[in-house]
Amino acid sequence: MNLSFRTKLLFCMMIVVVGVTTATIILTQDRVRETYRLLFEEEFTNDLEFAADQQATRLAALKDQSDKLAIDPKVIDALKKGDGLALFRQMAEEAGMQARDSNPLQRFRPGGFGGRGMGNQAGSGGFGNSGSPGGSKGGPSGGQRPLQNQPGGAGPSGRRGDLFVRFINAEGHLIGTNNPIVSQGKARLRSQDELEPVIKAIPTLKDQQLAFLVLKDTTNNPVREVLITPVFAIADGKFAGAIVMGTVLDLGERTLFTRREKVRSGILLDGEVYSQFIDKVTATNLTRIVAEDLLKPGRMPLLRIDGEPHHLVYRELNAGSPFGKAYQVGLFPMAAALKEVADLRASIITSAAVTMAGAFLLSLLLTHGLAGPIKALVHATKAVRASDFSIRLPIRSRDEIGLLTQSFNEMAEGLGERERFRTMLNIVADPKVAEEMMRGGGANLGGELRRVTVLFCDIRGFTKLTAGMPPADVIALLNEHMTALTRVVHEHDGVVDKFVGDLIMAVFGAPRSTDKDAYNAARCAVRMVQERDLLNQSTERVIRMGVGMATGEVVAGCMGSSDRLNYTVLGERVNLASRLCGAAGPMEIVIDDTTRKALGNMARVEDMGTVTLKGFDAPVSASRLIEVRSFQEA
Repeated sequence: MNLSFRTKLLFCMMIVVVGVTTATIILTQDRVRETYRLLFEEEFTNDLEFAADQQATRLAALKDQSDKLAIDPKVIDALKKGDGLALFRQMAEEAGMQARDSNPLQRFRPGGFGGRGMGNQAGSGGFGNSGSPGGSKGGPSGGQRPLQNQPGGAGPSGRRGDLFVRFINAEGHLIGTNNPIVSQGKARLRSQDELEPVIKAIPTLKDQQLAFLVLKDTTNNPVREVLITPVFAIADGKFAGAIVMGTVLDLGERTLFTRREKVRSGILLDGEVYSQFIDKVTATNLTRIVAEDLLKPGRMPLLRIDGEPHHLVYRELNAGSPFGKAYQVGLFPMAAALKEVADLRASIITSAAVTMAGAFLLSLLLTHGLAGPIKALVHATKAVRASDFSIRLPIRSRDEIGLLTQSFNEMAEGLGERERFRTMLNIVADPKVAEEMMRGGGANLGGELRRVTVLFCDIRGFTKLTAGMPPADVIALLNEHMTALTRVVHEHDGVVDKFVGDLIMAVFGAPRSTDKDAYNAARCAVRMVQERDLLNQSTERVIRMGVGMATGEVVAGCMGSSDRLNYTVLGERVNLASRLCGAAGPMEIVIDDTTRKALGNMARVEDMGTVTLKGFDAPVSASRLIEVRSFQEA
């Protein structure tokens, strides 16, 4: 598409404005979104750290209690025997002593596991699901009541049902009691199923680990954080079983939702999301996005809940655990952030529109001052290319455009002067010689040895032919003759050295050689005779001429003075060609023996024997050139 400079300049300036505006919008909205993302992640990290502190507080007593039980010989012996009742009694006794002896463990006061009391006798509330002791007075032999099928007792938070206690033997089976009322089959099997996700990995544990479990048929929060402590026999160090203690997992979902602008949070465990505030569709998408991000981290897309976009942030809760990975997930509403981005984008676009309008008007003014002079320069350049060196442009300013216009005028004037000199030089000197001089080659005094073929062509009986003719007619006759023969010389890569009266001197091989200079000179001589015959058929006066040629080394170069030079060739071969021209008859071509040998079988000649020439002491072998074959004919 051929556009004007003005259009291109306007187009470029508009592109710059649009590009800067677009880049500003993209960078700004990305920066705003990134700022919000970092803010959300910082808030979420703070919440997570707070939850971790609460978790550490909840688990500190359990960890300490589990560590003590894990090295208790009675507990180890009971694990080996599978005596669940003894295990729970020992745990109750240990909890009772800790409550009396240590203030930080008040959470394990009598009744801390079962609700109403558990000193040296079993309390009435039990320890959780099936497998925990229960009953009223008189210990296990008294009238016991069945346990509730839900976590029992008051745990660390003081709410009933917080504590979760299980014992696992070395074979990975849940240990219950031998009390038929306590060990009800359905409840025991349900507990075995609930522990199945971690039971398989328990025999491989070397130290205490944190895991997360989901309890079935639980109405509120089904997720439990579980501290699993492996127990090893003191004697041989073999795995004897494990103690499983845990509590209800509470990471403050409701607090985040009510106090943090409806931030939705939950737990992602084994591909399922457990949350009071995240619906099933959102949970499915959330699970997929987290899984993809874990494989290939990158910028996560926004999730929409009830049409409102939310930013997803997640953190791992049990790093390094051999059990199922648990993640706390948070969905932060982005409506306010996106509205701010939209408002900012609208402001930028408005500013850009105003800027673009101003830039367009300014561009019009600038391009008007640029396009006019440049258009004139383009028109003037075309005129110069067409050899019109007389064109001049008016200078309307003093800036760079004005300087450019002035330089153009000076250039046009210089080119016109140079063209006049070149035209004149081509008139007074052969074009090849003029070109060589203009290029700097051979434009100095002195010469060089060159092997050339020199041709002389002279009119026979010129004095008698022009006797009584007006000088103007003589000049016209010579101009017609010289013009035709000069054209023939140029057609055969020759150089017209000079005109001397009615004589033409041509050189083949200087200032540049074609590697077949003798052949070109011979073809030129034959063609000159033919051209003269054609002219004789159309002119009133018939002209006969003779041609002489000689080949050899000469001195070629600029001869004369320092302020006036003439390119020519000098030497014995030049004199020989001149004398052979004089020895030639009308319309004959006489060549020397060197030229004959150079032509070889390309020429048909007639031997003239030896001829005596003026200025030469010895006779010279000469031949009459009859015909020159072309390369195709040879």
